[in-house]
Amino acid sequence: MGRRSLYDLLEGRANIDAVLALKLGKLVGSTPEFWMNLQRTYDLAIAREKLGADLDAIPTLTAA
Repeated sequence: MGRRSLYDLLEGRANIDAVLALKLGKLVGSTPEFWMNLQRTYDLAIAREKLGADLDAIPTLTAA
């Protein structure tokens, strides 16, 4: 992993993709799944915040 990639990630200008997850996992002795899950959790939190009340306005379909 290059220095620029790490700085971009730390400054919020880059997301963790599969390649970066593999590299981070190797670097710190964790799994790539850990890093991908962190990114997914972050992405969902941002999307929920962005959608806000619009998300609540979408009805949930139920079986009749």
